Amino acid sequence: MFWLLDFDGLTKKEPIKNLLSATLEETLATGEKKLDFEIPTKYASNILEERYILTESNKFVIKAISRNLEITTISCLIDVEQLENNIFESFIFKDNLSILLGKLTENTVWTFINHSKIKIRNIEINDFKNAFEIIQELICLFLVEIEFDSISKKIIIYDQMGSDKNFFFIDSLNLRELEIQTDSYELYTRIIPIGKNNLRLPENHIDNFQYISKIKTMTWKKDSYEDVDSLREDATILLKGISKPCRAISANVINIYGDSKCGLGDTITIHNKKMKSKEKQRIVKYTHDLVNKFEDVVELSFVKANLIDYVKGKK
Repeated sequence: MFWLLDFDGLTKKEPIKNLLSATLEETLATGEKKLDFEIPTKYASNILEERYILTESNKFVIKAISRNLEITTISCLIDVEQLENNIFESFIFKDNLSILLGKLTENTVWTFINHSKIKIRNIEINDFKNAFEIIQELICLFLVEIEFDSISKKIIIYDQMGSDKNFFFIDSLNLRELEIQTDSYELYTRIIPIGKNNLRLPENHIDNFQYISKIKTMTWKKDSYEDVDSLREDATILLKGISKPCRAISANVINIYGDSKCGLGDTITIHNKKMKSKEKQRIVKYTHDLVNKFEDVVELSFVKANLIDYVKGKK
């Protein structure tokens, strides 16, 4: 059941009845969640922007409403407003992720649980940003994955979310539609990492010829690295993800069990006889159909979330 909350985010106004449709979209790259639903317009008079929707698992802020005579469509984003209101004029530190998250959640009700391994990294932000924006940068900097629980106000951090569930989507059983896109625009087999103050590896570069023996070189410069071991470690992880063609899969699946047996970050196997395709991939985006619980949409990729943007310096 959904509840409509007032502008204070606490007071229950009324339950949301007569749902026509509802979907929950979860994104691995950012930890963000988006809720969209439709109800008959005659029941939508109290639905207003910046009020809140409470579900069993999270709290959302109403951000957009589209009304016609019959149906009202509501779009909501996960409630991270306290983090967005925590503004930093600058954020310049060299420390581990737990210390940095402690600074970002200070003076808020948010807490965190860090399951990732300890790393020391430099972050240097010299312009105004809020805590949520800085957390998005830390996701890339520490190569971690993150989950926001907006009811208990917790941030959970993993080196990698999910597990291999030994779960299959098969075209003769629970796979309805499948689209596969591949490209090699961002494929490199050699990386030359450069850290702060022109820090270089003794061997100068790292190679990975898992897909082709052709040398395709890129330079990767990040001032957040001050020691050779950390620079080498992350450059090796990055090269592993970009030394084969990028492969993105979108699939409409039938949840034959009614409740999800796999979730965001899990590794599953796609088996499509027509395309002669059988491969393991991770779920990087999951759109749950909350009304018809048997029909979901998943996006799959073997590349770690945000990896390409981080390599190319977009994050």
